[in-house]
Amino acid sequence: RWVPVGGGAIQDVRHLVGALDQATSIAEIGTEVYPDLMQSDSLVHNSEVDLDQLDGILTSLDQAGQHLHAAVDDLEAVEGNTPFIGDKVLEARDQAWDKIEPISTTYDEAEPVLDALPDVLGADGDRTYIVAIMNPAEQRYSGGATLTLVPMTMSDGKVEFGDTVTNQDIVAGGTEKLKWPKVKGNPFHTPGKRVVMSATFSPYWSQSGEELLRAWEARFAQQPDGVIAVDLQALARLMELTGPVEAEGVGQLDSSNLVKVLAGSYDFYDSEEERRAINRAVVPAFREKLFQGGQFAEKFQVLAQAAKGRHFAMYFRDERLQQAFHQRGLAGDLSDTGHD
Repeated sequence: RWVPVGGGAIQDVRHLVGALDQATSIAEIGTEVYPDLMQSDSLVHNSEVDLDQLDGILTSLDQAGQHLHAAVDDLEAVEGNTPFIGDKVLEARDQAWDKIEPISTTYDEAEPVLDALPDVLGADGDRTYIVAIMNPAEQRYSGGATLTLVPMTMSDGKVEFGDTVTNQDIVAGGTEKLKWPKVKGNPFHTPGKRVVMSATFSPYWSQSGEELLRAWEARFAQQPDGVIAVDLQALARLMELTGPVEAEGVGQLDSSNLVKVLAGSYDFYDSEEERRAINRAVVPAFREKLFQGGQFAEKFQVLAQAAKGRHFAMYFRDERLQQAFHQRGLAGDLSDTGHD
């Protein structure tokens, strides 16, 4: 180590061995966590998340993250400046970095969401959300018209859905137009009274989500904590994973016919009552496919992929939760480029 010129190679090799040791620890934790995370049907069962099991998984993932950061530190410390063997050392470092860097990037994006997950699931107090199911037949920048809304409460991991509300329900009783405070910076909020469906014109769900919550408060005098927006394409992707459902008045819905049947309801069904029944049929499909039958991690991966195409988004009034899901690309906002 202390030999002039050549001693640096010893330090570099020690860092490479240290990175390998940390990577081995990550792999050991992964083999322990994988069955609980990817193969267990007990993590989410009967619309309830086992928070104790989830806590054990999150603790293991946090330990893996510490090893991951240590491996990154070791690789970044490799200098590769020793004569004759420096190039070989740098080549070995680069090969290791190609394996570690994608894992590190993914973990850093996911870590805030993992930390926020128990809070989202109501571990520290009840959380109420509005599930907004969008029909892309009515095109708008946010992804579609929110024709079906349902309140959802999460309490200590248990999920409970309220009554499904369609647009026809909202306008019933002479309350077709409402007035609510404008979200700052939203150019799509026009003065005066507006229909609730117009709340989600903005392509930024941090605006559309808050507008929708304010409209919901004006109509139902409730103050939810956030919005979960999902469109028919995302539901169809879930069905590719989990299989079909039977919907009352519609028949069997699966990944091949869901979008056609529901988005095409304007053509297939003449009366508003029939279309209302179609819209209501979507909620049980969402509830059954997301919160029953296991495969929770795979379902989240499906929705995360759908979010890249703006088919799924989450908005939270809690700034910490909002930032966590924004960093993971799940907040439904446009990118921060100058000319999106």
